[in-house]
Amino acid sequence: MHNRQVARERRHRRVRKKVRGTSERPRLAVFRSSKHIYAQVIDDVAGRTLASASTVEKGFAGPTGTVAAAKQVGKQLGERAKAAGVETVVLDRGGFQYHGRVAGVAEGAREAGLTL
Repeated sequence: MHNRQVARERRHRRVRKKVRGTSERPRLAVFRSSKHIYAQVIDDVAGRTLASASTVEKGFAGPTGTVAAAKQVGKQLGERAKAAGVETVVLDRGGFQYHGRVAGVAEGAREAGLTL
């Protein structure tokens, strides 16, 4: 288990060397735990989080560790990002495979109108 975490963090650092969020195209960062999923739209140049959503928020109902929940988080994040004036983002999958819940967040964000 510990080695998997170390490998994920190593992949994440390697990806973060190339993926950088700007004010025109911020970074959509996804983090997945065993029970929850978290997503943020980040402007790395200014060092600001423009929008965020997760399954631990008060208004979130239903199971939290599913693809459907991830899609809901992505949709919510997309709506909040659009309200903050963001149209396009670059996806930072956080060292996780683009599959399952991570892909669900991306699909939900696309459904809300964000361009990935």
